[in-house]
Amino acid sequence: MGETTMGYQVEFDTSPAYELLASLNLYLFDKGLNGMKNRWTQQMNSAFRKMIGPHLTGAKQGLAAEALAILIWQCPHKKDVRAFLRWFEGLDVGELYERLNPYVKNLSRMIPSLSDWRPRAGLWLNAWYEYYFHNVENDWIESLAQHLATKTDELATVNQTEFVESVLRGIYVESVPKLKTVVLVPGFHYAPANLRMDFREMMLFVYSMSNGMLHPKAQVAADVSRMTKALSDEARLAILSNLSGDPCRFTDIAHRTGLPKSTLHNHLIHLRDAGFIRVHAHLNKTDRYSLRQRAFVELDETLQRFQAQLSREEGASVE
Repeated sequence: MGETTMGYQVEFDTSPAYELLASLNLYLFDKGLNGMKNRWTQQMNSAFRKMIGPHLTGAKQGLAAEALAILIWQCPHKKDVRAFLRWFEGLDVGELYERLNPYVKNLSRMIPSLSDWRPRAGLWLNAWYEYYFHNVENDWIESLAQHLATKTDELATVNQTEFVESVLRGIYVESVPKLKTVVLVPGFHYAPANLRMDFREMMLFVYSMSNGMLHPKAQVAADVSRMTKALSDEARLAILSNLSGDPCRFTDIAHRTGLPKSTLHNHLIHLRDAGFIRVHAHLNKTDRYSLRQRAFVELDETLQRFQAQLSREEGASVE
């Protein structure tokens, strides 16, 4: 299912195999773990690392997540992880090359030997499934149906560019001639960050489907918390001050604020998730960041909704 917008196709794709890959990638690279503590990542503690570590030897250097994501996208049997793994393990070197080369840039550099990579990647994915992901797979499946039904309806009725930005919570995908497809993959491990992969003519995002799944009353409280927390740090206020002009590159913001890159990255994730900044995502080029002036109006509206909710609750308790 997809809709054409600004020269590229917007497409949802779903498979627990994506979340298997995303959770493993998150574990291996600790991308944003400090800023994404939730009931999933909390399980990735030191005891768990000691248990799983021997089974993932070499995975950090050799996983090639982009290649695996393209294969999941192409897989005709991806409703469950086991089906994907059986299909993947049955691919020969020639078919792997034919499936990957049109999409993955610098394939030979990423995977020097497809014949060595496939069995190793299969072992890593199977180990991650057995030791971790099979315990949470049903949670992903149960959350998916409601989320996808809601988003499919939205995609058919709203401005497509704004829809993509709302799903990705502040990532504005720039339209360029080479970009043909934007694939949106619902998940839950990456939150509030997204897992993004750029290919030759395609961008793929694994995003959190938890946003918008709450009861309206709880959603207002969650929105207030997210927005006020984003403004409660002086470093984040300094970042916003430096974004009051033209869109800036990450390196420009780091230079102006003097913040370490890892710290700045974490702050930008939370400011984007709270709606205060926009990431201008450009296929295979450096992203830029800009201030969303509308966010301050949205903050005021959110606080007013929260105040009205408190007033209703107070009135109900008096009665």
